[in-house]
Amino acid sequence: MAEEKEMPKLEAIADEDIAKGEQKDFEEWHDGHMERVRKGLETIIASDDLNEIKTIAQQLLEEEKAEGEIEKSSEDKQDVAEKAMDMALEDYGRK
Repeated sequence: MAEEKEMPKLEAIADEDIAKGEQKDFEEWHDGHMERVRKGLETIIASDDLNEIKTIAQQLLEEEKAEGEIEKSSEDKQDVAEKAMDMALEDYGRK
């Protein structure tokens, strides 16, 4: 009878723990991000100073740019992880 092949479980658990930690960090950052956006918008609405409004709007644009970069990085990491899993499964099937 042929030996049953088994995927290494410790690596999968470690990768999963890292992913959960990164997700938690992002969620905490995102909560703060949304609060900064809300406060910035409230300040813009309350302000009559055009320079202050422009400064806050620029800061909000930078916040959104940072969020976009984090989301892109997260998507890239997910794509790499999916490709690695596909390759591991292909290798698993060949053994």
